[in-house]
Order: sequence, then C-alpha cells, then structure tokens
Amino acid sequence: METMEDLLRIKNLKVSFDTSDGIVKAVDGVSLCLKKGESIALVGESGSGKTMLCRSILGMVGNGGLIEDGSIIFDGHELVSAGEELMKSLRGRKISMIFQDPAGALDPGVPVGDQIGEVLEIHGMATGKEAKSRAMELMRSVSIPDVEIRYSQYPCEFSGGMKQRVAIAIALAAGPDLILADEPTTGLDGQTQRDILDLINKVRQDTGTAMIFITHDLSIVKEVAEDVAIMKDGRIIERGSADRIFSAPEHEYTKRLIRYANYGKAGSHSHTGERRTGRNTVVDIKGLCKSFPLGRKRKHTVLERFDLTVSEGEIVGLVGRSGCGKSTLAKCICGIEKKDGGLIDIRHGVDIQMIFQDTGNAFNDRMTVREMIGEPVRIATGKNAGEDEVLRVMDEVDLSRDLIDRKPWELSGGERQRVAIARAIIRDPDVIVADEPLTGLDVSSQAQIVHLFRKLVDRRGLALLFIAHDIPMVEHISDRIVEMEGP
Repeated sequence: METMEDLLRIKNLKVSFDTSDGIVKAVDGVSLCLKKGESIALVGESGSGKTMLCRSILGMVGNGGLIEDGSIIFDGHELVSAGEELMKSLRGRKISMIFQDPAGALDPGVPVGDQIGEVLEIHGMATGKEAKSRAMELMRSVSIPDVEIRYSQYPCEFSGGMKQRVAIAIALAAGPDLILADEPTTGLDGQTQRDILDLINKVRQDTGTAMIFITHDLSIVKEVAEDVAIMKDGRIIERGSADRIFSAPEHEYTKRLIRYANYGKAGSHSHTGERRTGRNTVVDIKGLCKSFPLGRKRKHTVLERFDLTVSEGEIVGLVGRSGCGKSTLAKCICGIEKKDGGLIDIRHGVDIQMIFQDTGNAFNDRMTVREMIGEPVRIATGKNAGEDEVLRVMDEVDLSRDLIDRKPWELSGGERQRVAIARAIIRDPDVIVADEPLTGLDVSSQAQIVHLFRKLVDRRGLALLFIAHDIPMVEHISDRIVEMEGP
C-alpha cells in the first residue's frame, strides 16, 4: 500500500527484451513500495527478474531492453520518463548499487582508493586531498585494514571479501537514500558472508538508508530485511514479513525455496580424508609458498609450505575462507601464477584445464558458444573445432544445442557454467581445476552442476580439484575434503 511517506513507488512495471528467440518479459507487472529507511529482500532463482527490476530503477536495462509500461517514482521523480541528466544526478548520489560481482564492477587499472574518491569528485562533494581523506575514512568504516597501503593498491590485490568491502564503500560514498544490493554475499565463505551482512546492517543503522537486498538464498534474508518479496518469471508471487514467509509460506515455489535454504545444512561438517590408494598421483604439491607485495617493504603471504596430492579419477574438495589462498593455489597449479618456493609435480603428459570462478568476465562477449567451447582446440592445433565435436561436448554437459550461436550475455549463469565445463573437457583433459564453479548460482542450479561434475568424473575417469566455500555442497561430490586455513 502506497503512502506519501514512500521513498520509492513502482507501479505495474513491465520490462522486455527482444532476443533471437523472440520477446522475453524480464519484469512482468511488478508493483512495489519502499519507505525511507526500510529494507526489503527480493528473493528468487536466476532469471526471476530481481536484478533487472533494480537496474530499471537506475535506468540501466541494457541493450535490447525496453520499459514497456509502468511507473517508477523515487523521491517525487518519475524515473521511467526521466532524461539522462536527471538519472546521472541520482545514480551514486541518491541511489547506489552494490553489484553482484565486485571484481567486474571495479576498474582493474585504477587504485581502489581513487575509485572511492572518484564518486565524491563526480558529485562535487570533495576534491583532491579532501576526497582522498574521506575515501580513506570510508575504507576504515567498512573494516579494510592497512588503509594507508591499501588505498593505492589495485583490485587484483584484494580477496573477494575485501573487494566486496570496497564496493560497499563506493556505494556509501555519496550518502545515498537508497542502496540496491545485488547478491552482495555471493561467492563468499560463511564467515565472510556474515561479516558483510553485519556490515550492511551497521550501515543501515548508522545512516538510515533504505535498501533493496537481492538474493537467491532465503536463509539470510532475516538478517537484512523486515519484508520479503518472492519473484518468479518476472512477477512478485508472494510478499510478507520475513517471519511470516518462513513460518507460513503460501506459494508452492516459496516452499521449495525454503527447502533449498535448508539443503545440506543439518549435520553438515568439514572433514579431511586420505587419498585413494592404488591410483597414480597426477598432481603432487609439497611445501608450496606464494606471497604478494604489500607496499614497498611488506608482503602478504598467501601460501606457506602447503602440501596436497590428487590422484587420477579422484575428486578432492578444497574449502576455506575467502582470502585463504584457494584461488592462488589453483592459478599456481595451472601456471598462471609463479610460485615463490616449493614443488608442484605434475605427472608427465598430464593435461590440466581450469574453470574460472567468474564466467561472466572469463568469456569474450563477442564470441558465440560455438567459438568459446572450441577455442582450446584452435589454440592447441591452429584449426577450429568441428561442429560435431562442439555439439558432442554440449550434449555431455546437458547444454541445449539451440544455444550454440548465443553470446555470453544471452545465457543464464547456469548455462555459462556449462559452457565453461564443456570448454574444459573438449580436449579430454586428465585434471580439471574448478575454482568456485558454483559462485553466483541459485541452489537448484548448484545441485545440477555438482551432479554434472560427478557424472563427468565417473564417465571420463578424470581427476577434479573442486574449490568452494560451501561445505555441504562439497560433501555431496568429493571423495575427500581438504580445508585450507591460510598461512
């Protein structure tokens, strides 16, 4: 019910996209009201319309997108018909967004402190030394340590959790009235996720900022929102208080999401195990060391005398907090990062392929699925992969053949992950290193990808190093689990 106190009023919003498969309705008749200082969680699986609803508020529906109907009134301004000059004055100043992927949202070529200060300068709030001083204050407010050093560092020198803190600092810089938080804890381990949620709650309490919190995980919404709206197929199908939604859900889809929220939680535990005996070792790591410079005189040690073995046909789950060195280990194994010391012994003739954490940024937006999957063959042989070869691996990873000419931005998160897996297996590798392959996926898609990996290992006999922070999911797939604690 709308009132004069509403900060945001959305009425019958309809957003569609003209795709090669015809018109797709991304948002289909959504109405929503939000008062000053209020928080609401938008919950739904990938493709339900959550992110597009928030992008519509910012006037960022993207190429091919069209607001067909409806109204978005923010603080008395109608945004659907607003000109770009008004929208520029609101974005970042009155309405800010914490994007799902902080690595993609941050400029890799600009120090993080300058990126925070830039927001202040763009909106005429501070310049020069004052902007730097206020940016450093913001960094401290989101609990980034060693601010004097960290200010001048680049995003690649930050862990996932630290990148998210930078993204939050940028969102807070101009003191907005409304923050749109798009899956801000996706890809973070449990402890870091709780730290970020605590930080977001502190921000709300200290500033009185209203918030729309987007998530696919119902298990966290009670911590950040008083009200919950469940989205499916571009529509809000159920709305109520967090307590009511959990205690007496009405829609069958909501009931299913609650079951997923409890998936694997009961009785889950971390464990380690002995490697399978009677099988050849394909990767043997002993005493691995790796550090990164932290300013001119200091360094940040990520791996210190780390040991690990992987046998053929084995799935080893590697878990640990954000920043403990999991991704650095993966890059060292694949030769992307140079080790400082220790031994990485890969059996002669063994081919290793890597699946990167962020498929959205790992792929070239100009390439089709056909080209992305076939690229490893072209790089190795100088010839394009045959269509039959590409279709064969698409079938193996349960990826529809109809997608072969799609671009990355035309795929869902689950479809992009299947493309990444198909690309990894097309040259019949002996080992796959999968770095957080479930990041950004809703729980049902995660379960599908986990079962796909298990099927591929059983069918092909390859070894899999499965890196993740979600212990229950890792337990479903791994022969043994190794927990990294950092140096």
